[in-house]
Amino acid sequence: MLVKRTEPPAAGSWSLPAGYLEADEPPQEAASRELHEETGLSVSTGDITLFDTNFVQHPNGQHILVVIYSTTRASTTGSPTPGSDAGAARFWDLEEMSSSAHRIEPGYDEIFKAAVRVTNDTPSES
Repeated sequence: MLVKRTEPPAAGSWSLPAGYLEADEPPQEAASRELHEETGLSVSTGDITLFDTNFVQHPNGQHILVVIYSTTRASTTGSPTPGSDAGAARFWDLEEMSSSAHRIEPGYDEIFKAAVRVTNDTPSES
């Protein structure tokens, strides 16, 4: 699931649903909240797992620590609907994501490639 950003610093690019923690909000709850706010999809915090942490450098030079969670499409409910700061929200298949000519938010390309590698190395569920 990626969203097309409409606001700086990455307006016009595709990225993960993301945002900032609210005061006293656990990161896993923030991930679930941001997914819903930006895509209309809901997921239980019990159905998301920590994928990675990474420093991403924005075009303005600022470094941001991102905490990345993952879930399965089957664990989400709802239909993709872009939120107020997203121009589009949609699921991508692995081949499309790894070979897409669409612009990916700067700093996230390697994160997406790692996700594709992990997904391809994981045995499919029956």
